[in-house]
Parts: sequence; structure tokens; C-alpha cells
Amino acid sequence: MLSIPFFHRKSRKTVGYAFMLFLTDAKVFGFAFEEAHPDHRSMLYVEPVDSYLKDLADKVELAITNCEKDLGKDIYLQDTVLVVSSFFLSESGTVKEDTRKAIAHVFKELDLTNLGYVTSAEFFSAQYGEKHAHWVLLEETAYDFKLYSYTHTQQTNATSVARMQDEEELRSSILEQAQKKHIVAWIQNQLTLSSNVTYINPQDIPDYGIYIYTHANVNDATIATPGALSEEEKEPKKIDTKRESDTQNMQEDILLVALPSAPGFGDDNTIAAMETNNFVENPMTDTKNNVFTTRISSVFAGFKERITDVTGSTTILRSWWLYAMLGALLIIASTVLYFVFLHNATITLVTNKENFSTTISFLVGKGSTVSRIYTGSYTLSTQTSSTGEDVIGEKAKGVITLYNRTFETKNIAAGTELIDTKGTVFTLDEDVAIASASGVPVQDGKRPADVIAQSVGTDGNIEKNSKLTIDGLSQTEVYAVSSEDFSGGFKKIVIVFSDEDKKKLDSLAKQAFLREVKTAFRKVHASDDIVFEQTAVAQDVHKDYSAKVGDEVRTVNMSEKGSFSVYYTSDAQSRTYVQRQKLKDKEFVKDTFSIQKTKLEEGKSPSWSYSAIINGKIQKFIDRSSIGQKLIGKTVASARVILNGEHTITSYSIKTHPLPLPIMPFSTSHIIFQFSD
Repeated sequence: MLSIPFFHRKSRKTVGYAFMLFLTDAKVFGFAFEEAHPDHRSMLYVEPVDSYLKDLADKVELAITNCEKDLGKDIYLQDTVLVVSSFFLSESGTVKEDTRKAIAHVFKELDLTNLGYVTSAEFFSAQYGEKHAHWVLLEETAYDFKLYSYTHTQQTNATSVARMQDEEELRSSILEQAQKKHIVAWIQNQLTLSSNVTYINPQDIPDYGIYIYTHANVNDATIATPGALSEEEKEPKKIDTKRESDTQNMQEDILLVALPSAPGFGDDNTIAAMETNNFVENPMTDTKNNVFTTRISSVFAGFKERITDVTGSTTILRSWWLYAMLGALLIIASTVLYFVFLHNATITLVTNKENFSTTISFLVGKGSTVSRIYTGSYTLSTQTSSTGEDVIGEKAKGVITLYNRTFETKNIAAGTELIDTKGTVFTLDEDVAIASASGVPVQDGKRPADVIAQSVGTDGNIEKNSKLTIDGLSQTEVYAVSSEDFSGGFKKIVIVFSDEDKKKLDSLAKQAFLREVKTAFRKVHASDDIVFEQTAVAQDVHKDYSAKVGDEVRTVNMSEKGSFSVYYTSDAQSRTYVQRQKLKDKEFVKDTFSIQKTKLEEGKSPSWSYSAIINGKIQKFIDRSSIGQKLIGKTVASARVILNGEHTITSYSIKTHPLPLPIMPFSTSHIIFQFSD
């Protein structure tokens, strides 16, 4: 039997695991899971992608590598389910031809097996259809907003609304098309539509994917490939007027979104059929459109018939022409198979590249074409040391004797200040009347009284017989002497939580808030996405302090929780904006675009003005898809003539491999373009 070694597939595939790839015009979402235990899954990985799918293979490979690491050692993913955004669908609802070719190239390059695909509308309707009888799916693309009307999971209508600068006009158009039905929104910027709307969180994509994978009956014979109807579907269905049970309805709905075989995306069934000479229909090797396939099928059929006719007869050994026919057949078959599956061409292009640098200004916020909003929740805690000071203590107390040297009664009011020789001030507790001096010899009138120091501290602890004078009265008339040692006075300086400490704690919390926002953002966005942290706004904030201002504490803790919103832009989105604003017929060379020194110029919620410096290398735009179409099946000499006519290319080289044949491949997926300095 003829051995065909180039049909070898990935030898280390891990059975029982599936990779799900969600393709949109700006990003790819990827995650993987174990089929028998769907809870054993990887994280969701998000990578930016150009809408032309130029770097799709690199992004998908990165996502698969990360998923394999998450699932465990020696896990190798191959079985893949594809979800295609409406952006890549034609008006008839089928996947666009250039998108099919790009995906087929990626599946071939990464050696992936396609288990099937669904559109994004089918992807989300599988689960939401069970919850809502009449609802609308709103999907955002780079050019417009798609609205799909559903009755449970059965799509009844599809319309679109063009993008508008005026958000109010856009909202009105969407609500008018929705006709007051519940809206399920798969959009990047959360438009304020109405209370009757559910926004799809990208982090929930794995849950939708697991649901549709586990509920879809991929082996059901009634499930046809896109664009084809089974015999059972062609027959008119009888409608039972009696309402069926919820379980029956659910099963019927699930079958509507089952995973078909996705012809043209590199299905393993094609290869298995070819190994047994059972040629199956596949847009990449269609027997009706491929002359080589049609011829080799006829030759194999004739050869088989000839062998059957002469079996058992010795004439087969003497028919030299039969050996010649067999040799020619093998040569033709080998040639066809080589050109269909192995023959490749690498075209290295050299273009005039220019260093490009410019400063741009752009708006961030509502109505911006550059930014999108991200929302989430946060919790944080922070701590600071107390630095405030407070004096605490007690005032000294004691008893004095007041002396009156005059011959009239002296009345001293409560609160009168008395001062000792060191300047310590005491105040009288109550009103007193001091009798006048009398007798021979004359004796001073006297009266005991209680006093208290004016200030806290030990200065008021004076000794017995200390002399005190009254402010405003001459000591030749009235004076006082302490009758005992004063006691009870002390003073202490303590550390307290001050207003300045509270301001510092709030400042630390604000810094921690921005860190929490950036951390939450990075968990679900690509590394080259840019977050405008000055646009971060906290909402529904609850703060809790461990002490109040004035409390005697060494450290104070503060916890805070709430929700937030922040605007950001992706590398692809900002690159597209710059190309539209600053470049006409040019494009950035791959992996050279950079945006630096992003700076807030002015503004506050809901609109901010930013500036940034853009650097990179640019070249004239080259339509690789169009050039590839012109080159298929041409001789290398003819290909050179075609490339010479492309004025954007300064020089080039063509290399066919693995055999250096003077003819180009018969498929654009086998023509590889690369750039050189």
C-alpha cells in the first residue's frame, strides 16, 4: 500500500481536552477545559488581534500555550471549537471567504483539529434563550451594531444600526429596533440604554462555552453543515398546539445551536477519508472545482476496475503497458499530492520603510472612538502611624491661709488668681471674707481657703509654707501661705490620631485604589492595552476607620470597598486611530508601533483630553491577500512580473520549497509573505 508520511498529525495530542476560541474584530478570547470534567478549565486569555487577522496564528498559539500550562503538565491541546463574531459573517450569514482562508491557515500551521463552529449570536442565544421568551441580542462590531431578535433560541429577525457620533441618537435607534424587548448586550462600551438590559461580561465567556459544548449534540444525524438542510428539515413540521414540557423545549432549542463540522477549517475527517481513498467534500479540496482531484479520482477508479478484470490471469505479468500505466499513475498522484499539500512558496519583500514619530491628541470618555470603558469592584486596606500630640494630666490642689493686715474686712471672689514665687498660678475655689487685723499687739486677720492650680502638671505641687500673693492687692495688705504640701498635679504628652493623619490615610487609600484598578484591569486585558488611570472613578464607596480623630492610638487602619469604572484603549484600536488620522496609504510595520508618554491635558468626568507620542516604522500598504490571489498557479517567472508591477515593493525574493520548482502553489494558504529590512 502507498505510504503517505505527510498525513502525520500531532503525535502528543492529549485526548479528552478541548480548546475554545472566540474570534472578534479586535480580540481573541481563548480557554480550554477537560471534556469529562468541565470545571477543570484554564483561565480566559485575551489577546488583541488585527481585524485583517494578520497575526492571528501568533495570538492563538500564545493563548493555547497558556491554557496548556494552566491545565497541568503534559497537556497538549488540539481539538478546537471556534466561535465567530458577526464582523466576519457575510450578508447571507456564512463566514467570509477571506476569513475562512485565514482560519484554515492558522489551523494548519498550529496543527489544530476543528470540532465545529458557531456564530457569536448562536453562542449567546443558547443559554439566554431559556430565560427569555422574546428578547434581542445586541452585538457591537467595528462598523455597526447588530440586533438579532429571538423567540427563546429561535432567531426571528436580524437588523443593524450604523455607528453614530451622537450617543443619544445611537441609543434611540437601538431602542427603536429592539421594540421594548429585553436586550442582551455584547458590547465594549456600556451604553446607557434602559433598565431592561443585561450586559455580557467577557469573564463569563467560559461559562457560555462550557454550556454550549456540553448541551450541543454534535453526533446527531439531523445536524447539517452551514448552508445545508437535512431531509428531515426540508419536510414541513407539524405544530403541536399543546405546550410541551420545559425539558422538551430546552432539548429542542439546544439542537438548534449544535456544533456542525465547519467545512474548510481543516477538519480531521477530511484527512481520515483521504487515507482510505474516500474523498469528502471540503472547500479547500472540492472535487467539483479542483481539476487535479477530479482527475486522480477517475484514474484510481479505472485502475481498480482494470486490476479486477485481469485478476487471476497470467496476462497481468506480460502486459508491459500496465506497468507503464501504473508508473505514470504514481507519478501523477505524487505530483498532485505534492502540489496540493506540500508545495509552499516564501516571498521575502523589501519595502521603503520610514521612521515615524508624531504627537497626537485624542478624547477619552463617552462618545470617544479611541477608548472603551471597563468596570469592576475593588477592596483595599491601608495603614498609617499617628503623629498628633495631646497633653493629659491633673491640676495640683491644696489649702492656703489668707492673711489681712488692714483694719477692714477683705472680700476675695472665687476665681481670684494667686501666684507663688516661681510664677505658678492658682485660683480660689470660692468666695471668702478675711477678717480685719485686731488686738494689741496687732494680729493679722486670717481665713483658710481651697485653691487649685491653673494648669496641669507638677509645677503646682508646692511645699508647705510657700508664700502666694494676690494679683492687684499689695502683699502688705493681703497675702497667703500654703497650709500643707500641695499634691495631685501631673502632666503627660500622648500620641493621638490627628486630622493630618486622616488626610494622609485618605491619600494612601487613593494610591491603593489606583493600584487595585490597574491590577483588576491587567487580569482580563492584554499586556499592551493602555489604561487611563486618571479616568478611574470610585462608586458606592464604603470606608471604615479603626479610630476617630483625637483617639490615643499608635497606628490607624482603614478599609475601603466599592465599584469603579475606568477607560482604556487597545494597541490595535490606537494603531488604527493613528493610521486613519495621520497616514493615508501607509501602515505600520508589524511589531513597531508604540504609544508613549500618555499625558492628561485637561478635562474631568465624563470626558478627558489626552496627548501621546507615537513612534514606529511605516511602509506603503501592501494588500497581501490580493497579491496572493494573483500568484496562485503561476510560474515563478510570471510571479516576478506581477511583483514587479507592485510599486510599493522595492525588491523581493521568491523561494519555493521543499523542492525548488519553478511554479507557485495552487492555494494562497501556501504562499507566505515576510518582510525584510
